[in-house]
Amino acid sequence: MNSAVLLLVPGVGYVVASGWYLVRLGRGTTGPSRMLSAIVYASVAIHVALLALRMAGAPAAAFSGVLESAVLVSLVMVVACLIAARYWRGDAPAALVLLVAGAGLIVVSRLLPENQAAAPDVLRSAWLWVHVPLTLAAFILYALAGSGAAMYLLVGSFLKSPPSMKVLRNLPTLDSLERFSHRMAEIGFPLLTAGLFTGMVWAHAVWGHSLSGTPKQMTAVATWLVYAGYFHARFAQGMRGRRCAWILVVGCVVALVGYVLGAMGVDAHSFV
Repeated sequence: MNSAVLLLVPGVGYVVASGWYLVRLGRGTTGPSRMLSAIVYASVAIHVALLALRMAGAPAAAFSGVLESAVLVSLVMVVACLIAARYWRGDAPAALVLLVAGAGLIVVSRLLPENQAAAPDVLRSAWLWVHVPLTLAAFILYALAGSGAAMYLLVGSFLKSPPSMKVLRNLPTLDSLERFSHRMAEIGFPLLTAGLFTGMVWAHAVWGHSLSGTPKQMTAVATWLVYAGYFHARFAQGMRGRRCAWILVVGCVVALVGYVLGAMGVDAHSFV
């Protein structure tokens, strides 16, 4: 059995943990669960081992397409979620992140080839290990910021039409979600700025121009502009609450579009 098929194991583990979190949410259960934590951390350990196995022969190939990079991105999302959990109360955000990561791994495990394809020549550069990690880290942080903002909107709607008190007790507070979303955006913005700058330097070295107008490059610039607008609205205009949350959700969608465009092969920037 190859490492791609084995990705089903952490994928199913994350989905099971997500379902368990949702059951706890519905019952209003609070406090840690040793069995639930064991499932999550065991899935993370297996995920790390399988990623290392796939990268052992050709590390650059892990960034050569959206399917390959999804193995890394889903892992970083889960780890970032576990670290960031101290910013919120309740299990709902963790359930959402684990569900996305688990479902993604299950799909990827069915589509990934057993052997990695050779990395494109353009990836055989030292800039790969500067530009790509910065950009992926920024996009993952913005995915978390967008998830927190979406949860803020959802919890806000629950508070207008309250569900059972058991559910309300285990929901994250609006304040914790707003602080979490803002913190993720705050950390991600300089990373994305550095990622764009190093990408332009790399592109100039390879293609002779910094910005060629490719769809992926333009969505990266659009993502930067959305978050620049968010910080302007928050600090210059004092905007808070739902309007800021909607900006973060829009930014997350734009970033996701840019990430997916890397796998479409429509231009020279057809890698992640």
